[in-house]
Amino acid sequence: MKKLFTLFLAAGMLPLMTYAQHADDSGNVRQLMKYQDSLVTISKQLVNNDTEMERQNANVELIKTLVKALKIPHSFNFNFDSLKAVRVLNAPDNRFRIFTWCMQYDDGSYRYYGTVQMNTGEKLVMFPLNDYTPYIKNAEDTVTDNTKWLGAVYYKIIPVYTEKYP
Repeated sequence: MKKLFTLFLAAGMLPLMTYAQHADDSGNVRQLMKYQDSLVTISKQLVNNDTEMERQNANVELIKTLVKALKIPHSFNFNFDSLKAVRVLNAPDNRFRIFTWCMQYDDGSYRYYGTVQMNTGEKLVMFPLNDYTPYIKNAEDTVTDNTKWLGAVYYKIIPVYTEKYP
């Protein structure tokens, strides 16, 4: 019976241990879980609110709350798995991850939002993605950066490997 209790206790601690890197990280994990709960609530408002103005307000709140969460040391290791309206994808080499989502306007059109978070440890390094889609005439032949991003919600990152030539 004692072994069974130990097994359940260890299984219950697994989520906290997954993120722990330093002795003080359990406090960071608790903070991140609270932020995640807030982000879940806000993202539901972003999707379900009746008016465009309410959705825009929810979007602004989502951005502010996400930035606060990502400023917590080692936030890169927190997977935000309860957040369904925002896609979170890690790069195959784990050097960065992308958060993307969209907001629907009353006319049925969408605007896309996102950020790239770099895996730097404690210091937050991120690149906000600014949707420039309405101004891009030929998407197939356009190379952009984060300031003139072809907006989209990303569902998969496909690595592209190139051979290096001397």
